[in-house]
Amino acid sequence: MTPFTAAAQIARTASRSLTVLAGAGLLLCAVSACNTTKKAETAISAPTDGWDSPAAVDIENFHGSVTIIVDPTLTQIEPIFKARASLWVTDAVRKQAVESVKFQTRTQDQDGRAVLSIKTSSKWGDPTEVWADITLKMPRCDGVRIFNRGGAVRLVGISGAAQIDNGAFAGTSGPIEIRTEADMLDPVALVTNNGSVVYQVGPGSTGAFTLDSETGSESFDSDVISPSMVHSNGKVTTATVGSAENAVLLRSAKGDVYVVFMKDAERYTNPFR
Repeated sequence: MTPFTAAAQIARTASRSLTVLAGAGLLLCAVSACNTTKKAETAISAPTDGWDSPAAVDIENFHGSVTIIVDPTLTQIEPIFKARASLWVTDAVRKQAVESVKFQTRTQDQDGRAVLSIKTSSKWGDPTEVWADITLKMPRCDGVRIFNRGGAVRLVGISGAAQIDNGAFAGTSGPIEIRTEADMLDPVALVTNNGSVVYQVGPGSTGAFTLDSETGSESFDSDVISPSMVHSNGKVTTATVGSAENAVLLRSAKGDVYVVFMKDAERYTNPFR
């Protein structure tokens, strides 16, 4: 082996060692999340009659996800607020980015029921680099209004009227899912510009349904009820169930929409939807 060949082999070995070390560093960063997530301690004021009385939720989230899970065994709301920042900024900058995410809450009485309002915000220069994830576990939820971008909205066990406006942001879609065994008898509007829309309810629910998917498919599936006045023009599907006094709109500009009537609607999940 000539001196030149030996030097080249040493250089290649050193290069491989540096690559392994760099890879290990990235793995450590991924495992530790590099301080990308911080749990925010934000108090929620309880109404005078407690959270066992009728309650609704009003959320405005600039970028992230929203999850509401109804658990009747609870007596208080259990909130989890998390702020996240991008992996692609330095540690020092990332900490500042996470700290910039704010959660504001307010509880007030409206027409005899408590309304919990949650609003997220950030003064970070690039909102695509920060996220706010909201999870609420609550004794009951009798209505929701949610505006969200760049993440999933998932509601389990809710009842009452539902108005959800979700959409894509920073390359992340905005799917919507409701799963509940409560009788849904009030107006529902689930709209996203990107992502699937799933409305999975029990046999006691009613509605005048409009399923609108601009680039995907519409599906109305039931083994417990028979919809009537079903019509499709190839772009929009309409149907009625029960008294049909409440309008139910499911719309996605880029994604499939599903209506499912079934028993055990809360617990069944389909990972392929």
